[in-house]
Amino acid sequence: MSIKRLKALIAPLALAGLLAACATGLNNQLAAAAVSLQAAETAASTYAALPRCGTTPKGTLCSDPATIAAIHAADAKAYDSLVSAEKVAVAGGTPDMVAVNAAIAALSAAIPTAATSKGK
Repeated sequence: MSIKRLKALIAPLALAGLLAACATGLNNQLAAAAVSLQAAETAASTYAALPRCGTTPKGTLCSDPATIAAIHAADAKAYDSLVSAEKVAVAGGTPDMVAVNAAIAALSAAIPTAATSKGK
């Protein structure tokens, strides 16, 4: 087999390998975003399960209904962003992972910590 023929056979295989590596990288990014979203949703559920502020003694962990509404809105945006990115990736496009990660970060930021969830 000539070098020219060998190069002709190897080039498509190398391109296929490169494309597969890119797809795997994108799949890993989408999977990581899904895990981050699930973790944020778990924290949001934990917060929402706390007794409502105003019904607990001062200093007790509680959840604020307005904060829960904001969390729901942020969760919907993060979820929709991830689903949209997955659809773009399946169609062969390049999803905006910066937007996906920003939406998940906004959800995480909307969830109060124990230090900020004390009744008044």
